Amino acid sequence: VEVAWTPPAVGAYTVFAYVDPDNQIDEISEQNNMYPGDFAVREANLIWYVNTSVISSGNGRTPETAFRTIGEAWPYTYHGDSVQVAQGTYNEQISVPIGRHLIGAGSELTTIQGNGEGTTLYIGNSASISGFTITGSGDSYWDAGIWIADNASPIITNNRITDNSMAIVGYCFNAPCSN
Repeated sequence: VEVAWTPPAVGAYTVFAYVDPDNQIDEISEQNNMYPGDFAVREANLIWYVNTSVISSGNGRTPETAFRTIGEAWPYTYHGDSVQVAQGTYNEQISVPIGRHLIGAGSELTTIQGNGEGTTLYIGNSASISGFTITGSGDSYWDAGIWIADNASPIITNNRITDNSMAIVGYCFNAPCSN
């Protein structure tokens, strides 16, 4: 059963689903036909902030309360959200999830530095990355600065990709391949 509902505002909601709302099934207890579900509704297309120069990570909601690493931001993001990264060098291997946007302060100012093993950055479908130098992949055959997920169509713009085994890899492992 599919139900469409648009919440009236941001907040916490409890939604009840009834399996037998008209009591057509004869049972001793009708209570097992009701399922409550609690969930939160938040704003869409939020911007999260990352700055390697902060002393300790905050909640990422403002430049003043930025996360310290890019990887810390992803669990808080949803499809359509952006992660705005301040200038600096970020020593991490990361994945840009489906539908998220990673925005650096410019390729001459913001670097994602891999650890010399594997791929430095994985990117999913409908995701984007812009404004970084991406470097430091491993030196094995399939290691890359950027690895595009199978059948994904990300947007990769205004980046400098250097000192990697390969710059960008997009390989289709699961046919049919369309991108």
